[in-house]
Amino acid sequence: MPHATIKLYLPHGDAKSLRSAEIMNWTGKAIAAPRTELDDLLQLEDLGRTGVYILLGTNPESGQPCAYIGEAEVIRDRIKQHKSKEFWITAIVFISKDENVTKAHARYLEYRLLQEATQAGRFLIDQNQAAGSKLPESDRKDMEVFLAHIRTLLPALGSNLLVPIAQPTAKQQTGGILLCVRRGPKPRGEEHRMAS
Repeated sequence: MPHATIKLYLPHGDAKSLRSAEIMNWTGKAIAAPRTELDDLLQLEDLGRTGVYILLGTNPESGQPCAYIGEAEVIRDRIKQHKSKEFWITAIVFISKDENVTKAHARYLEYRLLQEATQAGRFLIDQNQAAGSKLPESDRKDMEVFLAHIRTLLPALGSNLLVPIAQPTAKQQTGGILLCVRRGPKPRGEEHRMAS
C-alpha cells in the first residue's frame, strides 16, 4: 500500500482508551479498547457484526507478549466468552462497515492473521492454527486487501503483532587482537569484520 489516510476517533480523547480507526476509501473499520473499558466496547453497535479480533497481553508464566486471534459472526458474543482468559489487556476488532464480510471471509482472515503473526514471531500465539476457509479467487483477493489494511492499522492502534523482527543481515567474524603500543596504559581491542 503506497500511502494511506487514517482517521482515528477517540471518544474519550485518549489514544490509549477506546478508539476506532478507518482508512479513507475502505469499507472496513478497526476498534480497539483496553480490557478496563470492555463494557464500553461491548455496547458498540459495530460489535454485532462479523469480523476478526485480536486479544493482546502477556503470558503470565513466561512474561512474553501473547496474542489470541479469533473470528466470529457476532464479535460481541465471542469477546464476552473470552472474559475468562486472564492474559489479555487489549482487544482490537476488525469489521466491515457495509456488512460484506461473511463468516467464510472472517475464517480466511483469522487463518492469514495467525500465519503472519506466527511468522513475525513477536508474540506467543495462544491457540491452535485455524483451518481457514475456501474462498473463490475474487473473494481471496478482496480479503488480502482487507488484510493489508489490518497490517496498516495495527501499528497505528499500538500493536506490532504483524511486524517481523529484523534479522541481522551479516554475521560478525572476529579478527585478531589489536594492540596500541605507547607509554602508559596499553589499550587492547578486537577486530570484527562483517561477513558478506
